[in-house]
Amino acid sequence: MTGRPDTMPIVVVVGRDRPHEVALNVWALVLGVLLTVGAPRPGSMAALVGGGTFYVFSVGLGLGGMIALVGSHWGRHVERSLEIERAGLVILSGALLVYAVAVTVTFRGQALVAGGLVAAWVWANIRRSVIITRDLRRVRRKVDG
Repeated sequence: MTGRPDTMPIVVVVGRDRPHEVALNVWALVLGVLLTVGAPRPGSMAALVGGGTFYVFSVGLGLGGMIALVGSHWGRHVERSLEIERAGLVILSGALLVYAVAVTVTFRGQALVAGGLVAAWVWANIRRSVIITRDLRRVRRKVDG
């Protein structure tokens, strides 16, 4: 690339352009709502966590998914969109971490698939949050500087 670094464009990819992220956030929203209104608890959650913790988990799952979806489809203001998306991903990561721990503690080696998939989802959300933070810094530096 040629040109001065301060004149080069910054490419920011918003969540709606990541179909896996959108699909997982939709699933989190649907599952969170279903579990909050009374769908049966997963066995690992029933064995390990009480009603209050399960409620926080299910609400966090639905709320995190919804906020991340709203942020990824906001479209009016890129910075605000990314901030909202990041907040949803952080909430969702916390809820998913509760499940990953519960399923792993309860079923140990038998939790390889479920625990591994959820742990990968947590990692991806955290990684995406870090990328959003980096992109926001770059955009703000370019705008302010």
